[in-house]
Amino acid sequence: MISGRTTTNIPYEHVRRGRGTRPLLAVALLAVALLALPAEILTALPRFSLLTGTRCSACHYNPQGSGIRTELGWSTMNQVGAISPEDIGLGSLYSGETNTFFDGLMTFGLDARLQMAKLGRPPNADRKVIPMQFAPGIAITPFEELAIYGTYNAGPTRYIGQTSYDFAVQYQPGVTLPSIRVGYIQPSTGIRHDDHTMFIRRDAAYYSTPIIPPNYNDWGGEITYEGQRWLTVNAGAFSARGLAGKTELSIDSAQPLYLARVVLWPQLLDEGLNGMLGGSYFGNGDFRMMNAFAGIGLADKATIYGEGMYLRTSDDRIIRNLMMQGSYQLAQWLALEWRYEWGLSEQAATGPFYASSFVVGTQFFLLPYLEIRPEYRYFENDEYGMGQYTVQVHAFY
Repeated sequence: MISGRTTTNIPYEHVRRGRGTRPLLAVALLAVALLALPAEILTALPRFSLLTGTRCSACHYNPQGSGIRTELGWSTMNQVGAISPEDIGLGSLYSGETNTFFDGLMTFGLDARLQMAKLGRPPNADRKVIPMQFAPGIAITPFEELAIYGTYNAGPTRYIGQTSYDFAVQYQPGVTLPSIRVGYIQPSTGIRHDDHTMFIRRDAAYYSTPIIPPNYNDWGGEITYEGQRWLTVNAGAFSARGLAGKTELSIDSAQPLYLARVVLWPQLLDEGLNGMLGGSYFGNGDFRMMNAFAGIGLADKATIYGEGMYLRTSDDRIIRNLMMQGSYQLAQWLALEWRYEWGLSEQAATGPFYASSFVVGTQFFLLPYLEIRPEYRYFENDEYGMGQYTVQVHAFY
């Protein structure tokens, strides 16, 4: 049990609390040296849930995933890497048994990213090294039922509606009872991905406008029920001021945004299959965003999942986006990935706009807590097409 949440399908002996030798991680130092701090993303990987049959709340304080990791989420990655730290003389830096301090009272985390990619439209797209994120975080658990946690992304914001920090107070009186989370948080819409370029949260066909910006947060509260192994239910209400600043979405800032989300987690344990099926509604007044998603995973081997998004605004703008993504795990430290996306944006005054995208790449963990993600991306819309390779370095703790 971590912060009052169940860790179904993961042996209890992997959940450790208490004092131990804490590593001064080399990857954290690398992140500090590399990253010049603009904020971008801080999220989880949906494929991990399908590979392990475990919900995001087992490894993250945030029930939908993202942000600071629980002790279980930290410990599951501390031996995952192509190179063993002991083989290159770094064993002492990875010798810690926990990411908690003061007998479990405080937990620390970090996410830092650097990416090389082209910016702009062809033929004027220039390849640059882009500091994406430097986001330390902390969680305080004064007692088992209560967690107070947050992260801060140092640097300027890039998108309207993007924020620099999140903060939550989360209370759950028992593992089979609902939890309530209040603060400056992101509503649990659809699947929370770790790539802000994905169609599923933006108007990809019409100037690539974000709908749910990277690191979008707003004041509000959310109730999460996961008392049954096969079920997740979220319901919440949030201020609309953050998204209302995006005038093209025509959101009424005087009305709250309401959220409803249901996810089923079917499993066939004998066959090693883990499933996911769900949907969400998010909106106020004439702004309505609906997501539906489904996926299946073969334990520790392969996943495939998809998500569709339908959005309608008060100015009769309609956006339809679809995404399919798959992965194959060659080793614990290496996975192949692919993704196809399609988007349609239409409005009576402008007509339809189309876009599509294809991405193929790998997730390669060179050392524990140090990921290198090379990808090839091709994007096309009604005006232009562009292919490019990108490389992302992700240091986390």
